[in-house]
Amino acid sequence: MFSATAHFVLHASKSALAGKRPVLIGAVSMLACGVVAWTVLAGIGKNAFRALTRQSAMLAQGQTTAPVELQRYRLLDGIPVEKGHTANPQPVAIMIENLPVTRPQSGLSGASIVYEALVEGGATRFLAVYAGAGPLSLSKIGPVRSARSYYLEWASEFGPLYGHAGGSPEALRAILDFHMKDFNGIGREARYFWRDRGLSAPHNLFTSNEFITRALHDMDLTNGRPNFRSWFFKDEVPLAQRPASGQFVRIDFSGLAFQAEWRYDQATNAYLRLNAGQIHIDTLTGEQLRAKNVIVQVIPPVLAVGEKGRLTLDVHGRTERVNRCAL
Repeated sequence: MFSATAHFVLHASKSALAGKRPVLIGAVSMLACGVVAWTVLAGIGKNAFRALTRQSAMLAQGQTTAPVELQRYRLLDGIPVEKGHTANPQPVAIMIENLPVTRPQSGLSGASIVYEALVEGGATRFLAVYAGAGPLSLSKIGPVRSARSYYLEWASEFGPLYGHAGGSPEALRAILDFHMKDFNGIGREARYFWRDRGLSAPHNLFTSNEFITRALHDMDLTNGRPNFRSWFFKDEVPLAQRPASGQFVRIDFSGLAFQAEWRYDQATNAYLRLNAGQIHIDTLTGEQLRAKNVIVQVIPPVLAVGEKGRLTLDVHGRTERVNRCAL
């Protein structure tokens, strides 16, 4: 599962939703449409909420260093952490493939935030954002695939080490424009990735917690402090106050092969993921992926189709209204 706190963001076209209208599920999450994003968030109490409110005010005034007392909850996903410089590690964002031949993927369960959006050919791709190198159990993350420019826009909000395997010309320019910390599996950083020879290329490139840890050390990124603005978090709703199981959001990105569905489970107060109508598991855990928060953002139809069928998506705008399903 996306730890207990994963957040998922999906970006979908206006005709992609079924079962429910566009919904922001949970206490807080991410953005998406034509894109979907999910996140795993732990419940956080009122003291943390007040602390994060203070931090937002600090950031608005140009202060980027959080006071020590704010380090008790991780800014990326609200997980309780010990005080100290390791409480909020350098975020790491990895592009992960979702073609049918690559399923089930490895390592999505350890991500704090995951974005899903269309790429060429009607397929979707994930951007998985980890707190540092992620859990120690992430012995295999991938398959890692190439960058696309609109994913760079979402990733840039966190200032992460950005992991990918090459990319479109627009995306490679965006990496420079956004001053991203580059982590290219078919470039200078190839030593931090490997090919699974039991799988067909190019769908067989992977990294791991261990290799990401080495990369962060080698790039002198182990002691940095994040300066992105955190979400607000809240406590878990008691069981008696939760909605009944069965509510769902289904996103038809381009057909059944890339249909994403999230089903609410009252007992765990989380949303369970189905991919193409099948239970979506992580090969590392053998368990179904789940998220505390799911955000679906509806975006305009594709603006253009470029070289090799690559898409241009308009991901800028403002949400006028959203339905909330409080957890």
